[in-house]
Amino acid sequence: MTASTTNQVNERRPRERLRLLDSHPYLDDRGRFKAGNPGGTGCPVAARVARLRAALLGAVTPEDLKAVVVALVTRAKTGDLAAIHELLDRLLGKPIEADILERLQDLEDRLLKESTR
Repeated sequence: MTASTTNQVNERRPRERLRLLDSHPYLDDRGRFKAGNPGGTGCPVAARVARLRAALLGAVTPEDLKAVVVALVTRAKTGDLAAIHELLDRLLGKPIEADILERLQDLEDRLLKESTR
């Protein structure tokens, strides 16, 4: 593309943009949404998940949750590894790899060497 062709394309773009903005009922002259814009309908999956979560929260009482936690702790105390992992993951968070700090340091060292070349 030559310089003159680039200038012609760049000169056309603002006019095309203005034409698009003029024809759009919900955008102002700066391309922003106008007041009264109906917006998007949202994600139907998220709406369904929200309804299911609300139903679940409505069906489970604090006493139910306490009974589930007591059962999980009881199973963990008997040596059930799945229960132990679940309990620790919920209480302390998922474990990170033990060598993550060493690996990060190695990566930083390599990046530093590459940037100084």
